[in-house]
Amino acid sequence: MRLPTGQVTFLLTDIEGSTRLWESHPEEMILALEQHDRIAIHAIQQYDGTIIKSRGEGDSLFAVFSDPLKATFAAAQFQMSLLQAAWPPALAIIKVRMALHTGMATLREGDYFGPTVNRCARLRAIAHGGQILLSSTTAQKIESNLPEGFSLVHLGTLALRDIYTPEPIYQLVAPGLPTQFPMLPTSSPPDAIKGYLPTLLTSFIGREKELKQLEQLLNRTRLLTLSGSGGCGKTRLAIEFAERLQAEFSDGIWFIELASIADPSFIPHAVANALGVAALPIYPSAQEAILEHLKSQRVLLLLDNCEHLIEAAAQFANTLLHTCPYIKIVATSREPLNITGEVTFRVPSLSLPQNDDFGLPERLIESEAVKLFLERAQAVTNDLSLSSENLNYIASICRRLDGIPLAIELAAARCRALSLKDIESHLGDMFQLLSQSPRTSISRHKTLRAALDWSYSPLTPPQKRLLQRLAVFTGGWTLEAAEAICADTDDRSTDAAFLPTYDVLDTLSLLTDRSLVNYDTHADRFSLLEPMRQYSLQLLRQSGEEPMLRERHAQWFTQWVEEAAERIPGPDQEEWFSRLERDNDNLRAVLTQPNVAIELRLRLAIALWRHWLARDQLQEGQDLLQHLLREKGVPSSPLKAKALHVLASLACKQGNYDIAEYAIRESLQLSLQHNDLLAAAHTRVVEGEIAHARGDYDAAFTRFAAAYETLKNFDSRIDMAEALQGLGDSALSRNECPSARAYYMEALEIRRTLKDQRGIANLLHALGNVALFLGKYAEAAKQYQESIEMRERFQDRKGIAASLNNLGGVALLNGDYAQAEAFCRRSLTLRQQIGDKRGIAFSLLTLGHIAREKGDLEEALDYSEQSVQLFQQLGNRVNAATALCDCSLTLIRLNELSQAAAILHEVVDSCREISSHFLCLLVIETAAELAAAQKNYALAAQLLGAYDQHASLLEMPIPPIRKSAQERLRSQLNATLGSEPFQQALESGHQIATQSLFEQIRTL
Repeated sequence: MRLPTGQVTFLLTDIEGSTRLWESHPEEMILALEQHDRIAIHAIQQYDGTIIKSRGEGDSLFAVFSDPLKATFAAAQFQMSLLQAAWPPALAIIKVRMALHTGMATLREGDYFGPTVNRCARLRAIAHGGQILLSSTTAQKIESNLPEGFSLVHLGTLALRDIYTPEPIYQLVAPGLPTQFPMLPTSSPPDAIKGYLPTLLTSFIGREKELKQLEQLLNRTRLLTLSGSGGCGKTRLAIEFAERLQAEFSDGIWFIELASIADPSFIPHAVANALGVAALPIYPSAQEAILEHLKSQRVLLLLDNCEHLIEAAAQFANTLLHTCPYIKIVATSREPLNITGEVTFRVPSLSLPQNDDFGLPERLIESEAVKLFLERAQAVTNDLSLSSENLNYIASICRRLDGIPLAIELAAARCRALSLKDIESHLGDMFQLLSQSPRTSISRHKTLRAALDWSYSPLTPPQKRLLQRLAVFTGGWTLEAAEAICADTDDRSTDAAFLPTYDVLDTLSLLTDRSLVNYDTHADRFSLLEPMRQYSLQLLRQSGEEPMLRERHAQWFTQWVEEAAERIPGPDQEEWFSRLERDNDNLRAVLTQPNVAIELRLRLAIALWRHWLARDQLQEGQDLLQHLLREKGVPSSPLKAKALHVLASLACKQGNYDIAEYAIRESLQLSLQHNDLLAAAHTRVVEGEIAHARGDYDAAFTRFAAAYETLKNFDSRIDMAEALQGLGDSALSRNECPSARAYYMEALEIRRTLKDQRGIANLLHALGNVALFLGKYAEAAKQYQESIEMRERFQDRKGIAASLNNLGGVALLNGDYAQAEAFCRRSLTLRQQIGDKRGIAFSLLTLGHIAREKGDLEEALDYSEQSVQLFQQLGNRVNAATALCDCSLTLIRLNELSQAAAILHEVVDSCREISSHFLCLLVIETAAELAAAQKNYALAAQLLGAYDQHASLLEMPIPPIRKSAQERLRSQLNATLGSEPFQQALESGHQIATQSLFEQIRTL
């Protein structure tokens, strides 16, 4: 059972006078309670409610609804059914009192807690039997939607026990229900609470984790400062926190607003006024009067908005804490007070939905930011549907606003006139969009810009200069980048805003202290929340410095990535990949900035090649390079040749072979024009990769061999290793296992010398392939597993998927179908996640093998057909033919012989054009099964003889599962033909030429 979260409606009930009835009629009450429960369950479930507690205190019931109107109808149905039921004569009738209240739910371990539940319980306590009471919140939500015959009666505003704000109370009037009840009992007003906290007109959302942290912190300090950026909710959190501490401070909790004070000397007067401390002649100052008043009192002072009076507020707080031993202070400020004993709590943004939550309404609505938006939006519009599409828009809005409560509330207010889609699309200029607020808002919260102006105005000229220059970064930055890009490089020491490199760290630290800049200690990076970044960016543009900063930004990041590219093949490659990934947003910003020189952007794209490969960002890299190369003014230079080489490599690895072939052809032409032999060798490697991927293994081998010879002359070791691995792949595909192993081992030695962990993992996988071809399944599994363990350390999903698929192949060949399927399904999932089309085709092919061996023939055919389609789309003729052969074999076992024959004829035609001994062997084996199924036993035996001859040339052992299938076929043919004719047919097959063999297969 999944309980609703967010804003819900509670229905609490109990039986009036149940204690007396149990004492006087216990046996009848047992029967009555059973009937009561049946009625309750039916009514609540009929209107989509959930019973949380069917038996609480006494005979109470606790139910929850997502829809307040349905909760109202359930309560009415419940009361009507109670009236119509037949009760034991001794009891006459069971009367139940009911209460409904709507608010945000706090769900923990399958139960609800918090003020919403408490208020509903207090409301139920004053109801009469047969009566349904509603809080003002519920009444407002349902009143305009009540059907004819239903209405609400306002019973007055009454004090509820232990609740310090009186509640407007309503009674539901419904057809068939009594309307006349005695007056409601009223609680005496709660004991006067010493102190003052402002009454807030909106509900408090979330922050339970932060409230617990604050409670723990205040237990070990007397000064707790809530710091954070403007609009992050410091004041609202502090007030909620203080409200929960009422019982701990016998002399009161006092809220003192400092935002309106301009003169620091007036702080004591503001505090004295709040405390009601009279100015007496015996005290020389307001501060002395306060100290005397508080010296023996147990008080909590909440000093709100100290930042613009930071020095005076710090001195005042320090004096209070030293003079008055029983007081504690909670302060809110955009920077710490920095006095001894202070504990600072940085107020975070509201929790945000994660990428995986989109499209899942039940998860999106758990986010604090989404809850806040919903509650504030529903206060200004009645027609906000909670569809999956709308929740996705709300989640996107909240994420773009970085979970800042003020920004979210201002955006939600726009629901009066704009759709969620329009609000989200206008966030590019959020200061224009978020420029309206309630008339009663404090001035600095009237608009988002006003909140940020409040923070920006007190800064010194160098601080302002650095803050606006930091807007050039996207997604954060390091200290090294800030010093290189944002510092003044010329001598302008007479400039009041002069910012030398050696001052950047201190200035950045001050901006961080003032909550204008965020610092992530784990990543050692700084960042701006998006609203502050847009604000600073506008200031940067007004200053006229943006073009200069963009150029610096592009220059520095290009040089930094080129340095990284030089180091990536080495032992620190994963650290460099992680650093590059953290700056992905900055790198994208350079690559997509049209005002940055095209040469600079091409250099950056070329340097990012291995990073894109390692992080599965192949499509992004391809798209960016294609866009750059289409721009006007790209010179036909060696730089363009390198960019085309990178484009071809990325396209090839995604199966976009047409793009890859075009790009590599042009790259080679440019390289030769400029006599750049090293670059030409690089293109030969990619040409080999394309040829291999298309199944032309002879051409691939030739390209890799030519590249290797040139690369040896340049002693380009990392590139030599890539060419050697290509030679090994081509040799293996040509069934030359000893040569393949030799190439792989030579490449592995280079990779180990370079401490290239990714390259080592790739070669372990390749050596596993050799072992698999040689029938050494245990050795193959060991190599694949070792490769996976290495690849998991650097999250190489493409490589992990490849090794998992091949582990599945080993398990299949060993006859362990369950393990084989588990490995292959994991592989397929990974490949689908990263969009590896060629890998997906291989996973589908292997899953088809597994399904066929398990006897799931329809499923096997479906997998094989999908694999054929993908390989054909990729232009991979060899593997497409292999998958077609699989289809034919499955159709034979389905007894669809004519269709199987037609497909096999198509594969035979491919074999005439493709040099693949393995494919040829597979065709002959499939044809033997087809001939036997067609009862052409002599030809089937002859084909098995041809199979034996071709298999001996390959020196490749027959896997156990295929061997057993062949043995069954041989036994069948031997029994049918007789031993001597069978042997003669086998020997005849040994002599038949390949082309003649193909002609005979086409007769089937």
